[in-house]
Amino acid sequence: MKINGRVIFVVGVIGLAIAFGQIGPVVQAQERQVLAEKGKCLTCHTIEKDDLGPAWQKVANQYRGEKIVSVTLANGSVLVGTPLQVLQKKISQGGGKDHLGNKHPPIPANVSEHEVERLAELVLALAKK
Repeated sequence: MKINGRVIFVVGVIGLAIAFGQIGPVVQAQERQVLAEKGKCLTCHTIEKDDLGPAWQKVANQYRGEKIVSVTLANGSVLVGTPLQVLQKKISQGGGKDHLGNKHPPIPANVSEHEVERLAELVLALAKK
């Protein structure tokens, strides 16, 4: 049986993560990457640095510790809810505008509501403690 280098690398990373008790963050990072690629989120967002859209850590830190948040969308409507509810809605429907004035596009139709909710959870998990 032939095993390629990528499989060995992934198994090695997971093995190290298990050994050091970090399997949760590794799995979350992989899941976030898959969902972000499916939703085409990485066209405008990164984890640590603002691009066309805000950095996900910045978004997570903005909502950290808040029980209820209020945000205004590009169309002028106001969303009020828990950080998870608001972020999920912003991802689903499209949110604010980038620094160039372009409206955040809604998530593609091939991404389910469950996947949108999970992506929102994974983004919020990036908040620095």
